[in-house]
Amino acid sequence: MITEHPSPVELQTWLLEHLYELVRTHLPGKAEGVRLLADRYLRPELKGVALVDGIHRAHEVLLREVKTYGGEAIFQVYAAFVEEWCQGPVDQHMVCTISPY
Repeated sequence: MITEHPSPVELQTWLLEHLYELVRTHLPGKAEGVRLLADRYLRPELKGVALVDGIHRAHEVLLREVKTYGGEAIFQVYAAFVEEWCQGPVDQHMVCTISPY
């Protein structure tokens, strides 16, 4: 809703950061909040290196929450994130090649 409403980018950015801060403050260790905080780095328009960077940042958030809070629900969120991205289409920047040397 925030990003789809025709408003200045600065206002959208401020509102989203405020929302994320509220999630961190009021929902620490809650699976739904953890996924929301991670998904903020994954916007539909991301491609190539920006997409890889977004996935990396989201993964760091999830891993930090797993280490900090643990719990079955957060482990499930983390597993769902990994499964989702492993089953998705592969971008050329996401392909890992192994050199024989």
